[in-house]
Amino acid sequence: MRTTDPVKDRNDAERLLGFYLTKDNYNLRNYLLIAVGLFTALRISDILLLKWSDVATEDGMVYDHIVVREKKTGKVNYNCRKYGVKGGFQALY
Repeated sequence: MRTTDPVKDRNDAERLLGFYLTKDNYNLRNYLLIAVGLFTALRISDILLLKWSDVATEDGMVYDHIVVREKKTGKVNYNCRKYGVKGGFQALY
């Protein structure tokens, strides 16, 4: 069985995110999934449950924080989004 290791190095994270923003591989959806995961440490199961109303108002103003009840643990997770994620959400609107 294959295993995955967490991305711990900033340069590796930037290269991974940058891959989805290149001309040949542009994919904003994948960029946002990875960015949210990297910057919030949420599991993919929690990220996939996010709705637009969890990250922004109806008029497109992106919140400074995401509050999520984690599916696996039931804990409330209060996350501050970093630069790359907020910009990505604003680009979607």
